[in-house]
Order: sequence, then structure tokens, then C-alpha cells
Amino acid sequence: MENKKTIKLIVAVVIQVAIILTLVIFNQSITANGSSVLLRIAPVDPRDPLRGDFVTYQYEISRLSAYQFEGGAPVNGQDVYVELVQRGKYYLVERASSKRPESGLVIRGVVERGGRDTILATSTPDWNNQTVLVKYGIEEAFIPEGSGWTLPSGEAYARVKVAENGNARVVGIYINDKPWP
Repeated sequence: MENKKTIKLIVAVVIQVAIILTLVIFNQSITANGSSVLLRIAPVDPRDPLRGDFVTYQYEISRLSAYQFEGGAPVNGQDVYVELVQRGKYYLVERASSKRPESGLVIRGVVERGGRDTILATSTPDWNNQTVLVKYGIEEAFIPEGSGWTLPSGEAYARVKVAENGNARVVGIYINDKPWP
């Protein structure tokens, strides 16, 4: 009986370690193999009393115009693929679609608001004037304790690695071309 308990404990520990290692390897593969892009950001919220100091960003590529979507209005909560093109120093949105394009640098996001509420709903008559907010899962960055209250002003951008499948990871935050914090 004691032997079965030991085996169950070992299996439980091995499963937990395997999950953690999988997450680490997944994030490291994005960092090692992803395409590096610079995205303009604007800091939004510097502190959460339960989680400590972090900054929530609104990326310039997070606010899309409806005309940038191929195939009509996306559904709120739907995965979308946003094709990025370099224009000067930064990457900007070329177009977006619910289907992954065959080629190009693509970041995957989720429509947070501005799209249709359901798949069956039709686009509103003023759809082309609509703004769609897309989240990419890279909108928060934890920073050293105490630094969230003093966000420096200036040109802010993030260096982001984008994997071939569209997943992204922030690798650096910069204010006036200097790493921050």
C-alpha cells in the first residue's frame, strides 16, 4: 500500500515538472527562433497591488481599422492573424484576417472588442468606420519593484520576438532607444 502512494506522488511530481519545462522550452524557442520586430507602445497602467509593479501596454498594432480586415468583420473573442510590415524603424499592420496568410510576418491575436458579438451577426452598416481592439498576449511586462510609479516620458517601444506560428514574446522595453527599466 505504501509503495502505491509513493508511485502516485512521484508521478504527480514528474507531471508538474514536465508542464513547467514545456512552458520554459516553448518561451525559449520563441526567443531563440522568432523574428525580431519593434512595436510602438504607450504605457497604460503601472501598478497592481496584488501582483506588484508591471506595465500594461497598448500597442499601436492593437487598434486596427475595420478596412484592414480581409473577409469582413471578425467576431469578438476570435483568433486573428495580423500581417506586419516594416515601415521605417517600426512594424505596422499591413492587413488582418481570421485565416493565417501563406507568407509574411504574422502575429496572432484575439479580438477583444469592436468585432461582431456572434458568428451569425452581420456587420453594422458603418463597419468600415469601426475600430477593432486586438490583444496579443504581450500587453503586460513585470518590472522591478518601485519602478512602476515613475514611467519615463519619451518614445516607447518594445522589442518583440514573433514565432513562425504567430505567437509572440516581449524581449525588451525601450524608452528613447535605451533599455527600460
